[in-house]
Amino acid sequence: MSVTQIFAPSATYRLAISTPIPAPAPVIMASNHLPDYVNTGNNVPRRLVTLRFDTVVTNPQEDLLDQIAATELPNIVARCLRAYHGLRTRAKEVGGFWKAVPPKLLEWRNVLAASTNKLHEFLAMDDDERGFSITRVEGHVTWELDLQKLFEGALGGKYVADASVFTQFGFTRGAKAEYACLGCKQAAKARGGKCCEAYSHSNRRQKVLIYNMKVTRGRGPPTEDE
Repeated sequence: MSVTQIFAPSATYRLAISTPIPAPAPVIMASNHLPDYVNTGNNVPRRLVTLRFDTVVTNPQEDLLDQIAATELPNIVARCLRAYHGLRTRAKEVGGFWKAVPPKLLEWRNVLAASTNKLHEFLAMDDDERGFSITRVEGHVTWELDLQKLFEGALGGKYVADASVFTQFGFTRGAKAEYACLGCKQAAKARGGKCCEAYSHSNRRQKVLIYNMKVTRGRGPPTEDE
């Protein structure tokens, strides 16, 4: 990261971004709260490594800091350097940093993403919590308008499309509206075999499609075809 953002207190948010300054070095942020910002495009979480410290020390050792500085600090630094070198080596072997980190770091990254991106939160919800299931089915499509209605019914907020979030969950959002069949609700197909027997030029509409996504409706709000 070549630019660091300076965080300052705000009356509206726990953290507010003020001004960027050049800082070609890693930055460490410590807080009792998850970062409070709106994440779109996945530009921030993919650059953050989130470490959670959930254990509460009820009886802290008063001289612990002095003891660490006097006897343990060199060993701690050496272990950190070895771990960092091992992570870089493994990242080269497997083809990426996020493929090399322990699974727990991926879980924490998802918690951060869900707290700052409502679409990520929606797709990561349990089926029972949503009232319907969203699964990856190769070749299946879902109309974005239907997904938007389900999103707003489940979370009550405004739907904001984010192609990068769909990609994280194995789906692909169409770049523009295209014809969808009103009969089977799949991508309209005339040449090389119809998409279904109900297909015709008058039985299609232009829709933004989410590819490889299947929604199995349960208690969710009705969608356009219900």
